[in-house]
Amino acid sequence: MLHHPVISCRAVCWVLSLALGSPGLFGAEADGPETEAFAGEPFGVARIHFTIVEPAPVTARPPAFNLAGEHARILYPVFFEDPRPAGPEGPVGPPAGFAVLFLFRGAEPLKLTATTNLDQNPLREFKAAINPAGPAPAEGDSERRRRDELLAAWRRGYQALLEHWKNSDDHYPLIENYLLWRFAQVLGSGDRSLKGLAGRSPSLAARPLQGFPELERLADLLMGTESIRIAMQRDALLEDQEGKVESELAAPLPRPIEPPPVDLPAAPAGLEVEPISFYVPEECLYIRFPRYSALQSLRARLEGFGASLHDALLGRALDAQARERLEGQLALRETALGKLFGDLAIGETAFAAYDTFVREGSALGVIFEVKNEALFLAALKRLREEVRERSTSWPGGAAEVKDIEIGGRKVELLEAPGNRVRSFHVACGSYHLVANCRRLVERFLECAGDRQGKSLANNPGFRHARALHPLSQPEEALVFISDPFIRGLIGPAYRAEMTRRTRARAELELVEVARMTARAETGQELDLPALVERRYLPPRILSHADGSTYRDGPDGAVDTWRGARGTFLPIPDVPVDRLTSAEAEAYERFRWFYQQQWQRIDPAVIRVRMNSRRPGNGPEKSSENEATRLDHLALSIDILPYARLPYQWLSALAGLPAPRRLKPLDGEVLSVSLEGGSILANPPAYFRAALVDFEAPMVFEGDFLNAESLLKSARFHALLPVTRRLSDQEIQASLLAARRDESGWYRLSFDLNGKALWGKIEGQYLVVSFEKELAERAAAQLLFEEDVPAQARLELGALEGKRVARALAVQNYLRQRRISKSGAGFLSLIHRELKVPLESCDRAAERLLAQRVVCPAGGEYRGNPYPVGGEPFFRSSAFLTEERGFARLEERAEALFAPFLRTFRGLRVSLALDRQSLHSEVRIDLAPPAAEEPKK
Repeated sequence: MLHHPVISCRAVCWVLSLALGSPGLFGAEADGPETEAFAGEPFGVARIHFTIVEPAPVTARPPAFNLAGEHARILYPVFFEDPRPAGPEGPVGPPAGFAVLFLFRGAEPLKLTATTNLDQNPLREFKAAINPAGPAPAEGDSERRRRDELLAAWRRGYQALLEHWKNSDDHYPLIENYLLWRFAQVLGSGDRSLKGLAGRSPSLAARPLQGFPELERLADLLMGTESIRIAMQRDALLEDQEGKVESELAAPLPRPIEPPPVDLPAAPAGLEVEPISFYVPEECLYIRFPRYSALQSLRARLEGFGASLHDALLGRALDAQARERLEGQLALRETALGKLFGDLAIGETAFAAYDTFVREGSALGVIFEVKNEALFLAALKRLREEVRERSTSWPGGAAEVKDIEIGGRKVELLEAPGNRVRSFHVACGSYHLVANCRRLVERFLECAGDRQGKSLANNPGFRHARALHPLSQPEEALVFISDPFIRGLIGPAYRAEMTRRTRARAELELVEVARMTARAETGQELDLPALVERRYLPPRILSHADGSTYRDGPDGAVDTWRGARGTFLPIPDVPVDRLTSAEAEAYERFRWFYQQQWQRIDPAVIRVRMNSRRPGNGPEKSSENEATRLDHLALSIDILPYARLPYQWLSALAGLPAPRRLKPLDGEVLSVSLEGGSILANPPAYFRAALVDFEAPMVFEGDFLNAESLLKSARFHALLPVTRRLSDQEIQASLLAARRDESGWYRLSFDLNGKALWGKIEGQYLVVSFEKELAERAAAQLLFEEDVPAQARLELGALEGKRVARALAVQNYLRQRRISKSGAGFLSLIHRELKVPLESCDRAAERLLAQRVVCPAGGEYRGNPYPVGGEPFFRSSAFLTEERGFARLEERAEALFAPFLRTFRGLRVSLALDRQSLHSEVRIDLAPPAAEEPKK
């Protein structure tokens, strides 16, 4: 018998009228609870009503009701309040009682303990014993009608409850969607209930590409978002009813999209490229580090900043552990490599990849220039032996070493079932490749054997990029995205396999939730065939047109072709030579969209530099005080605009690049400037707008600060060129008109947010603001200084100590708390509906999603079998208590935001479009790591 300590549902008053239809269902209680129970197949249905004697006063939060004790047979409870009628104390009194409807298995007697957790009297127990009536008699009998009424009431209530969970939480609606489908199959609730299947996660409601469905789908596929997996799960559950499944590959592989041809200037004579580029296939993404120590130092600095940035701004409730999985698959631990040999054994290092799908299983390799063969091979062997030893305890089987032949060369392959380890190692001269992709090994050997072949060193785009960023310039890393790389991603074979593997991941999640549901309902572990046979999965989920299927593995179901989630077989190693008719039609739609609306995604090169301004540090020597020292992470980005059309709007909007920058006004937080083109001013002129630090009002709207109140309180000033004098009293500043009043101030012809904009002329510019004092101060401090030539600039100053940072911290804290609550809600749903013990819910969630559920604030989820006042069963240690009063909320918000504020010291972005590229310079100023600061 499965032991389940607690099953709980939030009491939602509106569910009462929806599910039960009439308040008369709750009769007066005499000596004990009112009970009804009818056995049946696959489930019986029961209802119990309890009266609360001398109930507690109504509380601010809705009360919650629980089932406590051993309830292996009790499934999917729905609780309903029984509010007292209107009386002297108000229109509705406190709850007079509550009822629970639930499904159950078998016909044996049931014992039940229910609890309430009203604030004044927590964990108040109510007990009931039920003797279910036997299987319902024939159609038309009163007992049969009553059973059907209860079942219909439960179905309406539970469906409403699932909808409530989906709409009130931001978590991934995998369980809710599955249960809606499950009950439609076993209880015959029909197609109507399946209309509630979510098509995307509530947390992904913001859809910037909503107007471009093909581009949105491509972005979803490239990023592996929850949104597209939800859509594919929905399709998988509905396909049987709608007859959408195709069972064969009927269409030949269509011709790939052909973007406009590349037209590049000739590379200068004698151009030098790095030797390692001759070993990199031109169709690969390329990341090169001139020294192995550069990889180590840059990684460490970026991880430190990235951690604070992630915690502050990019929090998520799921952690795919992508880096750990990739290092494990390649049998390479970068930190261990550095400790073992570093620059003593390795020169330049490069990453080569066919894609960036690290979460699903990428096609990636690392190329090392080896300076000490014996040291390198000994260290590599040690790392691979460590993986082999660890793998002996893996339930799926240990990793094995094989010697195989590729391209006539001996290649060592270290491999474990499910691609958990898939590490090829081969050497050509002093260059060694460790990769997880056989196709990458083949191309590495081809490039090594043909110096004039299709390597990156011979690619015209790369040679042009190296002309823009010569080897003589300092760099910690160079990233190059080639035209052949992009063509590969948008080709029919890659796009088809991207879709198939995303669908495989989505359906493998369905398999695991079906397995947990079956365990909750039957107490048994069912294999895949049994799950299909007993209607826990649609039959067609195991049959795919490409010949793949799913099978049970020790850590969950796996794809027979692709392996386990997170370590899917690299896409280039999966043969794709035919498509289904639906896949072929989808590719033709994508082709039309790409050629009509996008034309091409341009190649790009990024040069990365890290400069530390420290006393005595060569050319970076600084006389600044230690407290003011900064590290500068600099990115030089060139998007190579071979196709000019997408950038014509920018050319018309902006004038020529100019080497000028307006010195920021004291107190500025954010500024944007533009060298305006003929559309905005004739002759072209300079424009600028800046946000000045301000006290943001703390007006709350739900879980966030009210955006409108923030905008209305913002302080800013702007610089507009005076382009025309219309009269003695009226001028035109770019496209705006302004009239002078008796005091000499100019008022613009329109108001913003209901507030007047005032301006003061200084030279050829009109300085405008809501506040005359701010406009006058800005006009008095106009000072241009020389900078890199640019058409547009964006600057974000240090936020530490700024008043507006308080609002950012609070907004971030509220967002983090909401995301944390989402993770807690998902864990609670696993406990409540799938009957997983509290202490096992985190492992169950990881098995469901192949990702860990984490708190973005770094807290630990803790389970509580008796949550208070409608709270979930889990709560993060970072958010254990609600903040009482704004001061406490602000204090905790600032503490959470502090690491980012202490690290971030500013951002500068400049943008310039010329005949060869769209060039950007990005500089992020960072405080030096605490560990590197000199000791006092």
